[in-house]
Amino acid sequence: MLDTTGVVGGEWIRRYVLMVAANIKSRRGSMTQEDLAKKAGVSRTVVQRAESGLSIQFDNLLKIARAIGVEPADLCLTEDDHRAFNAKTKKLVDALYDALMKKEGE
Repeated sequence: MLDTTGVVGGEWIRRYVLMVAANIKSRRGSMTQEDLAKKAGVSRTVVQRAESGLSIQFDNLLKIARAIGVEPADLCLTEDDHRAFNAKTKKLVDALYDALMKKEGE
């Protein structure tokens, strides 16, 4: 586990790292850690550490995300965050569409 003792915001960082770890584990589906490591071009130890909530370099997170077929941000969001983001995005797209249709009708 990443040691955040004495770090400002340490508890938040720890929860964030654990969320990323859980997302990697759930998003890889039936792929084994070994398979993911090979596909990502990293060692199995890197995948194990990432899924255990230990520190991971950003470039390795990027490689893992690509191997899973998601954006790195997808590994950094909770399901609630995804739903909220998708709802906000839909509202923005709908508003843009409505504005374009109104402009076209003028």
